[in-house]
Amino acid sequence: MLQQRSRATVGAGFSGSLVATHLLKTANRPLLIKLIERERHIGKGVAHSTTNSPVGLLTLDLECALL
Repeated sequence: MLQQRSRATVGAGFSGSLVATHLLKTANRPLLIKLIERERHIGKGVAHSTTNSPVGLLTLDLECALL
């Protein structure tokens, strides 16, 4: 019987969530992943969770870009 492995991902924004998904998809034995995130929600990351910009830090709003 294969022993379960454990991994922790620090940061559960877009990149951390994607790494966790990749680890689970490519695991060749049972795997437990713990996402460690200081924010309330996971998956958004900096670009989509910012509140100090109407379009986000990395999100391009075409109307704003053409002004």
